[in-house]
Amino acid sequence: SSEETTTSQSFINDRGLMAEAGGAASSSTAAVSQATGAIGILSELRRCPRGTLPPHYEGRQIDEIAGRICTTAEELKASFSRKEYTTANMVKHLSSLREKRCALAYLMDRAERVKELKWEMGASLSEEMKQRLSPEEVAFHASYNKLVADYMTAIDLNLTGDLSHPPLELFIKVRAAHPNNGEDVFTEYGTVSLRDATVQSVRRCPTVDALIKQGVLQHVS
Repeated sequence: SSEETTTSQSFINDRGLMAEAGGAASSSTAAVSQATGAIGILSELRRCPRGTLPPHYEGRQIDEIAGRICTTAEELKASFSRKEYTTANMVKHLSSLREKRCALAYLMDRAERVKELKWEMGASLSEEMKQRLSPEEVAFHASYNKLVADYMTAIDLNLTGDLSHPPLELFIKVRAAHPNNGEDVFTEYGTVSLRDATVQSVRRCPTVDALIKQGVLQHVS
């Protein structure tokens, strides 16, 4: 009968809506699980003590996060007018925002740690530390070094020294921590030899202080 046909059609339509809603729920669940990618790399960075850096993640991983955010935005535009998707869309939108914030926090935290390396290790980076940085972070470190150097030149003041405990002597005695590498280091006031473990008297300067912090030179009391 026509009544039975209408009832059957209504049941089929309800099944279709339930299936679509279920698909939306699965999609929102996937959005939540995807957000753990950005949370994971941020959590690993936060577990690393200050003054150190874990190896950088390849740029493609950040690109994947950005791609997921863009894909989610397109999906939200396509289903914005569907009322049955309202709750699922809200979950997807909030998950996408959270993933974006975590990715930005990860990049910002690493940038701050790269700046700290300038004050802890000096203008140059060890090969081990360079391996932990991305090419963009190495370039950022060089740009930050130049910015600090230009500022110190403008105000005619060295900010890299320990201003709370100024040196008591102008010259200090140092020696190479790892001799026999056949190198000389040129400082603001002369050359420091790294070829042997001979004790040398050198004038204190930012370059010498940085080499002591990096373990290249040993301060002989």
